Amino acid sequence: MLYNKSFDILDIDYFKEITTEDINLMKIELYKAFKMLGIKEKNEQIQTHIKKINDILLDIKDSSRVSIEDVPVLSLIKRTFSIINIFKIHEEQKELIFKPMCKFWKCLKEFMPNKDFVLNKEDDGNVNILLKEGESKDVFINITSLSSGEKQLFILLTEALLQRGIPHLFIADEPELSLHIEWQRKILNALLDLNPNAQIIVATHSPEIAGNFAENIVNMKKITSYE
Repeated sequence: MLYNKSFDILDIDYFKEITTEDINLMKIELYKAFKMLGIKEKNEQIQTHIKKINDILLDIKDSSRVSIEDVPVLSLIKRTFSIINIFKIHEEQKELIFKPMCKFWKCLKEFMPNKDFVLNKEDDGNVNILLKEGESKDVFINITSLSSGEKQLFILLTEALLQRGIPHLFIADEPELSLHIEWQRKILNALLDLNPNAQIIVATHSPEIAGNFAENIVNMKKITSYE
């Protein structure tokens, strides 16, 4: 609303360098920004905004002249680009914040491709699970309806997520319990993917879990022997 020389000092050469591609990108980013803010029914206004900007830029490139009616719109061009840049910065910050959670959901999906896990922001952060039934209708199930192996997997992966990527000592006794053999092969790598800075120590009888880390195996019989 207030005067700002960054926006209100008009340089014709600056406006001549704005391309049709820039304007199309401006329109796309405005749609995204309004959608993220939850502001609806602005599509027509955005289209009018973009059309007016595009018409004025075409006139400038043809005649290099600006009418008094064009001045407010030219000021809006710089302001619009500035708003879009602010929006992009916040989008990057948002992605950085939610990156660990997105990786967590993706990891769960790799183990259980027939289920979608969604955090319900409107229900105290509870997890909703959508069970994919193939040709049948998808149904929501409670987390308590998961099998013992799925619950074990969910607990292990959640523990890794809660470490927030900082150095931790992750100790687990027989993590293979109730896990499918294929899951046993993948579980340690999944934990390390969620927190690469964790040191993981497990006591296991599963060759599937130990097989990928043969060089890190310690035979407990040698440690507990009193001979």
